Amino acid sequence: MQETKDSTEVTQKKKVVTATVQKKDLSKNGFSDNWFFGVKGGATFFLSPLKDNPFSWGASVSLGKQFNTKVALRLDYLYGNLKSEGEFVKQMSDGSYYKNTLSSNVDFMEIALIMKVSLNDLFYSRSPKRLREIYAFGGAAYTMFRTQITDKDGAFVMGVGYDLEGKQISMENGIAVPIGLGVTYKLDKKDIFNLNAEFAYRYVQSGDMDAGLSESTSNYTYSSLGLLVNLGQPTRTPQTITSDLVREDVSKTIGEKVEKDINHKMEIEVKPLKEDLAKQTLSVVENQNQLAILQEEMEARTNAIKEQLEKNKEANSGGVSGLNIASIYFAFNSTYITPAMQRDIATMAQVLKENKDLKLKIVGNSSNIGSPEYNKQLSLKRAEGVYALLTDEFGISADRLSMENKGLDDPLAKNIKKINRRVDLILE
Repeated sequence: MQETKDSTEVTQKKKVVTATVQKKDLSKNGFSDNWFFGVKGGATFFLSPLKDNPFSWGASVSLGKQFNTKVALRLDYLYGNLKSEGEFVKQMSDGSYYKNTLSSNVDFMEIALIMKVSLNDLFYSRSPKRLREIYAFGGAAYTMFRTQITDKDGAFVMGVGYDLEGKQISMENGIAVPIGLGVTYKLDKKDIFNLNAEFAYRYVQSGDMDAGLSESTSNYTYSSLGLLVNLGQPTRTPQTITSDLVREDVSKTIGEKVEKDINHKMEIEVKPLKEDLAKQTLSVVENQNQLAILQEEMEARTNAIKEQLEKNKEANSGGVSGLNIASIYFAFNSTYITPAMQRDIATMAQVLKENKDLKLKIVGNSSNIGSPEYNKQLSLKRAEGVYALLTDEFGISADRLSMENKGLDDPLAKNIKKINRRVDLILE
């Protein structure tokens, strides 16, 4: 009974002292105290479909404030480059493969608001001497980028932030979520200059950073080394361990209660990790279901086209006459054929392979935004892109294909511009 009473008193005293320390931690932190400025440089690593030589460079500056021994908030500006190269291989819907040696070059800049949380209490029972802080961080970032994809000869293939001729235009933008770990070492006794190293992983929300080489997002990392300078009065530093402040007023008696508290804390920390793992497992299952749905959709499209062919043959005494079997819709000022468009064209290629007597007319159209000459050229390039995909990737003989460029001559909709930015596929 006496041991239980003593343990309860120690626990209560520890809570009171800890609360007092936390109040002092904040009350002594004036507006001009505990600011810091950092300059860093290092390597970026691009997680793109092109796996070779993915390292490049980045440089950043930061300004922040340490609120107490645990939490700091900072504003980061990062400018850098992402590179990768290698053989790009993509399996088409008919089982064939598209192969090419490509290089990607991404110029980007980022403004991020970062919260930094000290992990010293997890690794040390007493305040370290030279090491100032081990910490984790996370936040949100506004990212601007420009991506260029070239072939092995350096010729422009496609890009984001580039026009059709490969000339730079305005950057794309998106949101990223940086998370990572860092460590800071003291370089002087006054705690003014510090050596800082960080590793950060960027979850990118935009799927355009790799210019559409993959259907998912291409994330990247930034590993840096730099100098951290403390500004103002350092009333509180993350080097201070809470247990050092509490130890003066709490007895050293450690019993089963402490061990249970540690186990409980570990359970609380592990539970979110288990939940996150369960969510990731569910996400894999959902992706598999989506793939199955896409395969069913392609089969349904192929069957629908076959039925339409049979009806047209019956109506034209066994022949096919001017049957507009599909339309491929393009983005504004773009000739890029997305994976979704490729699936539609693959369906058309399958129909042609199963019906050797059919021929296909590829008709380019455009909206009325811009000059007529430019739109005429743009609609022709769109038709040529579909033509090249059918011949080069799907193996359709060129003598079964023909092209026609209508430009603005055959608008499908008066006020819906994107409907007119299309390539019609007409069976003959």
